[in-house]
Amino acid sequence: QHGAYSEKVAAQIINQIARAGYHLHSCGVRHRDIKPENLVLMDDSDAPHIKLIDFGAAVVLDEGEAVISGGKVGTWTYWAPEQVDKGIAYDQAVDLWSLGVVLYIMLSGRHPFERSGRAPEEVLQAIYDADYSFDAEAWNSVSGRAQRLVTWAVAARADAIVRVGGPPCQPFTSLATAVDGFDDPRADDIRLF
Repeated sequence: QHGAYSEKVAAQIINQIARAGYHLHSCGVRHRDIKPENLVLMDDSDAPHIKLIDFGAAVVLDEGEAVISGGKVGTWTYWAPEQVDKGIAYDQAVDLWSLGVVLYIMLSGRHPFERSGRAPEEVLQAIYDADYSFDAEAWNSVSGRAQRLVTWAVAARADAIVRVGGPPCQPFTSLATAVDGFDDPRADDIRLF
């Protein structure tokens, strides 16, 4: 309905969602269904207050604990690659992946994996392979910093980036704050976004 958001507004909204993710993960809660439909804009302003809703798929995990294979819940078009492969256990990193998909949608106005005429099996394979691109015309006006942030969150495998390891809320802290002490060369990109 809205189309693409400006980077400024997208950053303000993503910051709020990331802070909510930080809070949830610090309490041991994994949402597992972060998607635009579960984000409520509380007003019509240029910088709306956001609420994360629908905890029907949420689970409480201890630090270092993972969901055993076969526990695939949430909206499949927002699944992380770990969720697509039914034989792999997954952890809190799936929430960050979903947040990256939401950011992609906010900046481009379209889903990174769903395409007209693409069968569900093809969408799932694209998710598993992290097969998306920034080649659409919508990305011409989006900065490289914002594109790198999407790439950071929507990496091909959880172990390919700093999504797993450390406290469960660490990735959200990195995304939502000035990323002080975040030991990753992309921190400047995240900070500037």
